[in-house]
Amino acid sequence: MSSIDSKIIPSDAWSIPIGKPFPAKDHPDISFRVPWEQLQMTRDGARQGCPVGGMGAGSIGRSYFGDFARWQIIPYEHVYDNEVYGSQFHLYVKPEGTGRTFIQTLMAGSPKDSTRPSLSGVLSTWPWNYPAERGVYSALFPKVWCDYSVHPENPINIILEQFSPVIPHDYFSSSLPLGIYTWHVHNPLEVPVKVGILFTFENMVGRMPEKRNLTRNIGEYTQCRWSEKLPEIRQAQEVVEEGNLLAAKLSCHKDDLARLPVSRRGEFSIAAGKGSLDTALSYLASFDCRGDGGELAGFFDGGRLPSGPRQSAGIPGTLHGAAVCATLTLKPGESGDIPMALSWDFPSISISEPGGRIFKRKYTEHKKNPEIDALEFVRLGMQNRKDWSSKIDRWHDDVRASANNDPLLTKTILNEQYYLLDGGTLWEADTGNFGFLESIDYFNYETLDVRFYYSFTTLRYWPDIENRVMELFSEGVDKEDSRMVPWKYGYDYGHQRPEDIKEDIRLVRGACPHDLGRPTLEPATDPEKAEDPFVHFNAYSYRNVNLWKDLNTKYVLMVYRNYYLSPERNRDLLRSHWSSVVKAMEYLQQFDTNGDFIPENSGFPDQTFDSAWHMKGLSAYCGGLWLAALEAAIEMARILNESSSVERYQHWLSVGKKSFHDTLWNGKYYDCYEGCNDVMADQLCGQWYADLLDLPPIDEPEYIVTAYKSIFRHNCLNYFNGERGVVTGITTEGVIPDEEQTPEVWIAVNYSLASAFMMRGLRDEAIQLIKGTHSLIWGKCGLWWATPEAISCEEITGDRLERAYEFARIKRGDTWRPPKAYTVKELAGKERLQMRAPQYSRPMASSVLLYVCDKLRRRDTSGAITGLT
Repeated sequence: MSSIDSKIIPSDAWSIPIGKPFPAKDHPDISFRVPWEQLQMTRDGARQGCPVGGMGAGSIGRSYFGDFARWQIIPYEHVYDNEVYGSQFHLYVKPEGTGRTFIQTLMAGSPKDSTRPSLSGVLSTWPWNYPAERGVYSALFPKVWCDYSVHPENPINIILEQFSPVIPHDYFSSSLPLGIYTWHVHNPLEVPVKVGILFTFENMVGRMPEKRNLTRNIGEYTQCRWSEKLPEIRQAQEVVEEGNLLAAKLSCHKDDLARLPVSRRGEFSIAAGKGSLDTALSYLASFDCRGDGGELAGFFDGGRLPSGPRQSAGIPGTLHGAAVCATLTLKPGESGDIPMALSWDFPSISISEPGGRIFKRKYTEHKKNPEIDALEFVRLGMQNRKDWSSKIDRWHDDVRASANNDPLLTKTILNEQYYLLDGGTLWEADTGNFGFLESIDYFNYETLDVRFYYSFTTLRYWPDIENRVMELFSEGVDKEDSRMVPWKYGYDYGHQRPEDIKEDIRLVRGACPHDLGRPTLEPATDPEKAEDPFVHFNAYSYRNVNLWKDLNTKYVLMVYRNYYLSPERNRDLLRSHWSSVVKAMEYLQQFDTNGDFIPENSGFPDQTFDSAWHMKGLSAYCGGLWLAALEAAIEMARILNESSSVERYQHWLSVGKKSFHDTLWNGKYYDCYEGCNDVMADQLCGQWYADLLDLPPIDEPEYIVTAYKSIFRHNCLNYFNGERGVVTGITTEGVIPDEEQTPEVWIAVNYSLASAFMMRGLRDEAIQLIKGTHSLIWGKCGLWWATPEAISCEEITGDRLERAYEFARIKRGDTWRPPKAYTVKELAGKERLQMRAPQYSRPMASSVLLYVCDKLRRRDTSGAITGLT
């Protein structure tokens, strides 16, 4: 390890050896239980890294191999391509008085590895193939550290520190499309050393993604890559030098820019700056990204670029890049920093091309230059990088303090926040409308049953965003959309029988929307069919969400949560929602069919477990949420002096609590629903929120603790010996019910249940859930920076495979057959890790652990969570 590690890289950061291959056999398969996901879901593999970018501004992910691989410049357009070979960092090291020169392109791989024959020989003069595992990649979001010091031929200590200015309560810096790269260098030798660092970047303006391949066989990963067809525009680069800053702007001819779709009109910028030492800056305005890379020979020979012309214009059908370089000489024992930056400016988003609504991204509110100008953010980055870095460090320290300086809890909470940038995030200027995609495959913004778990992040750190999202849901409760939707009520492994499909209107007044809508995925030739998030709600069209029994209660609980957990506790927030709260409670009460003041489930999956239990009658999940929502509504009514509502809801609560206990309590836990005694992991979801908000318990405390212990015993210890968290559903005999979602480990449920255990004194159980969940995602499965909704591992039966393959044949044609490795003969009786919906927003549910740790510390000074390491 280098002499600067202890000063820069935190000991509690998550880490992995640079370029260490993850065995493909250990990566989870596409879910066999969910056959349609074998047709449509994105699978990028284990080669991932922490993204840079801004909330609502798009993101770019540089992997731990060193390649710029994951691209979401248009927020909801996910492109994964680890063969953008022109975008790299490079290193030149020359000790004085020796013939030994160390040069290296800092990527563990080369174009020779390309799956595209057209790329296998490009940039062949560059020194590729950084040796795998001769360096360490470490991360605590939003910071990354790459230690290249242990390369066997590298004589100096050098660490790359990467971050974007995602800073709590700083709405401006958190919105910026910007990545900062600071190189920390130290010379341990007894002679001076010349060090050159080169940043090359392909001009991505005008690049288009491939049309996604939805016809691949089961077991193959679906990725959307950049098209091999080169952009039919005239790319243009320009170099700008301003004092201690040297930057290259990468865009295209202004006439060609105007011809691009609105969302693709923009530019990139890369920059190098002078640190505290005497640094020389040089550049290359253009190089051919499909050539041999010989234009950069000056750097690899002598540590500097030739500079020369400051402007370059290409011809249509060519692909160019630009480069900036910083070179310095370190005296023996001397250390220094070299700052670099990457930014982009694509200021406008068109929700549907052509002719759809256009809005400006949030960061544009603060732009000085009304024209497209990525250089503006590079300047900001160089000016503020040290201040921003210090603020991020303070954020990390605050998390550590809440987490009792526990390394596992710290990295679990912070690194799951990558979805702030990588979640297809939209953030509109002017309106302040904000949204995360449910996932890059489930294309709904701010799915409410999901955000019930993950929105603790925005509540804690960007409350204005959280409150704006909830305002939109409040408006949605009073909204009606009479367009007809074919809702699905039955379930047969993806194949819906005609009699199971019934049309009904899209959004009923009084029903809380499931989501805030989605963008139009294909060019909208018919404006009537165009979709628009924040305008058209309930984009989800699977189960009839107007009949769901958990959306209204979750809305009510989140309204009270946003009031109760905020430092101000502003009554005006409650007043602004009160009318919608009343309508939501009254609407849901209509589903009480037996007069016990608890709405009954309707016999189809009418809640967030929308492909699991066909709950009928009173259920623990929905009934418990209803009781907790009643308690929250009572507290809101008291604060707002709505005495008639206090009396009304108190009556409902007292009757409902007795019915809940008498109907569902079986002496050990709560039955999943009437007639079904499956052990549901999330059976006390309502109690979780009640404890968090200091509301009365929905049942007597001894029953609640007993139920939690039963969940731990059956759903955790009886599932892979407790090493993988809790499974969604199981019987007391250890049999997983034959439903789609019951065999899965839901990441959000594990984090929420761990926090619930903490609040009820079950610390050892909480520790085991957090350990199991984190090790599953960030270790065993290779799903770092791509946390899925769910992971399962079960015996794959021949019967289930036949049903899945029958559905695949319906979609692909009667002649379709699975590949040999995926036949019933090969797979039946085996256990395989399977996953659904990667890059899913529920992982940010880990933020609730901060609130719980703070609560325990306030409750009892000895209540700090310990033993998580």
